[in-house]
Amino acid sequence: MKKHIHTILITTFLLLTNGVFGSDILVVVDSSGSMQEKTTDGITRIEAAKSALLTLPGELENHDVGLMLFGHRKSPKQPGACSDIELRLPIGPFSEAQYKLTVAALQPRGATPIANALMMAGDELMDRDKDTQKSVILVTDGNETCGGKPIDVAAALQKAGFNIAVHVVGFGVNQQQEVQLRQIAAAGGGEYILASNARELSEALPNVVKSALRVTKVKELSRSTIFNETFDNENLSDTWTILRHDDERIAAVDGELLIVSQYSADMAISPGNGSWHNNKNTKNLLVRRDSIDANDYEISVDLDFKAIRSGQGAALQLRKDDKNVIELALVGHPWGNNLVRRVVMNKLIDGQAATVRKRLAIGVPQESDKMALKIVKRGIEFTGYYKTYSGAAGNSEWIEAGRQAAPGFDRLYPTLKTANGYTKSPEATATFDNFVAVKNDIQRTVENDSTSVSAYHTLFDNSESFQRDFDTSNANATHFGLNGGLNIVSQSSAPDGQKPKPNMILLNKELPQGNYEIEIQASTRITSQNPDVGIALYESPEKGLYFGHAAFGGGGYNHHPQFQFEKVLKGERTGARVQMDYLGNKDITFLFKIVKTGRKYNASVYVQDKKGEMQWVSVGEQSLLKFSPRLGFYAWNRHANTYGNGPAHEINVKFERVVVRSID
Repeated sequence: MKKHIHTILITTFLLLTNGVFGSDILVVVDSSGSMQEKTTDGITRIEAAKSALLTLPGELENHDVGLMLFGHRKSPKQPGACSDIELRLPIGPFSEAQYKLTVAALQPRGATPIANALMMAGDELMDRDKDTQKSVILVTDGNETCGGKPIDVAAALQKAGFNIAVHVVGFGVNQQQEVQLRQIAAAGGGEYILASNARELSEALPNVVKSALRVTKVKELSRSTIFNETFDNENLSDTWTILRHDDERIAAVDGELLIVSQYSADMAISPGNGSWHNNKNTKNLLVRRDSIDANDYEISVDLDFKAIRSGQGAALQLRKDDKNVIELALVGHPWGNNLVRRVVMNKLIDGQAATVRKRLAIGVPQESDKMALKIVKRGIEFTGYYKTYSGAAGNSEWIEAGRQAAPGFDRLYPTLKTANGYTKSPEATATFDNFVAVKNDIQRTVENDSTSVSAYHTLFDNSESFQRDFDTSNANATHFGLNGGLNIVSQSSAPDGQKPKPNMILLNKELPQGNYEIEIQASTRITSQNPDVGIALYESPEKGLYFGHAAFGGGGYNHHPQFQFEKVLKGERTGARVQMDYLGNKDITFLFKIVKTGRKYNASVYVQDKKGEMQWVSVGEQSLLKFSPRLGFYAWNRHANTYGNGPAHEINVKFERVVVRSID
């Protein structure tokens, strides 16, 4: 038991500090009379706790630490037993000598006033710097005995705006006691950790799930120029080639590249997207002969272009071939009887287009649009940016046009393009200059990684273990891949009960028998109606539970981000939803958690609130009988199109950590 509690506490201190130096930590220790009871290995609970606490100084030395006791001076029948709470060691820079003297003197005696102890702990922490991360860790072997409401107190602390989380370590508790302790931790935005007995320790290491988000810090170490083309020579160097060359309509003149637009493909081929995804008909594509072989880089170009008719456009591309392209374009689209100019971020995979678009202006411009276009590649994600030039006003800020994810899109060729979407459209001239590619040397440092022993644990950081541990149902390799995690890109899917969703990634290991918890970290951004990304307990297309982050319509062009927990049974879908409109168009990282107890499955999510503070939110409960699921991961679009905004965006979700543990 001593070793078990020590391991639990080590993990908990790492958990509550989130791996950040300088946290405020207040340990609240139960010294009530029940702590005199012996564990199955013959020592008292208080001696086990003291032994574990005395081995922790190495974990605490970089933090401000305090120690609070309750039930240590008065017996339960004495007056004032429920206020027998003492801040024995005030919060301050860690002093190993004082800490050890305080722990060694612990004597169990009285009641268990958990609620009052948490209130006092909160008062102490709220006197500290507001922005410093603060954690309460409650170590107890039982429930509230003084009539307080510790769940409500924990919830109030978590919502107080002082960056406080309440974690609970329970040991030697029965099932009824465990219910309250779990609720305290959940309400306090922390984690409940169980230390049961010495026998379990001898069989396995502690089953601990770390609820702090796994953080990847990204730092650019250096930048190196791949090429910088200013078109100063009338004859292009041999580093470039021109596909379907028409020398009457392309030339380098006065330090700029001019390309005159020609017919590419009719707009009706790709309604709402612009019409020129059929690259094989486009003439005068300027393509660099050498591809870019890097995980992280950016390309940019200055563009001067005046679109006066629908279908006219100019673009910056990264391409494999005519059917596989990432493209950032300025395009004229129809707007009733008028024209709307849009900056469009397109993806073409095997000839199938996906698009994200941003309106620039309505109407034919008086003067040409002068702007810079930039595509930034980070792993499998490509983000398009633009900024406009406005004469004496100078440059505007970079504005994001959209993001596309394309697993397997490596060794791409930088390209410039101008085209018309209608055969009768007048020709338009695009002027390009300062065509630049820069390689980014990016350092990614992972913090807060949990390696706690569990029934299953993965970071999706090894292709061999992924191939060993996972199966892919209804596979489409252009829409999933490993890069900093498991990336799945949403696609339109068949209705429930017909066939599995595309790229349903299934763990090929059995889930624990009995009760268990699943905790999964994910990152994504929802930018349109209809995407649905998440995890599943999947038995068949007709039977499963789906816990997802999704967005649907319900108000014209709007999309309403939400978390949902749904049951599919014999083609019928039922469930609960929690709407969070404030998450729309934001990059978010969050935790899915499903807890199975008997035949019931409870879903909650650890996600930011409107103020940006992290909180646990209950999403719903489902029941399924005779259910033998596998753990699955998915991303799909419930409908191919959005209301009035063209196709649903293909969004990427990155699953970054998976922990499955038994809680029996």
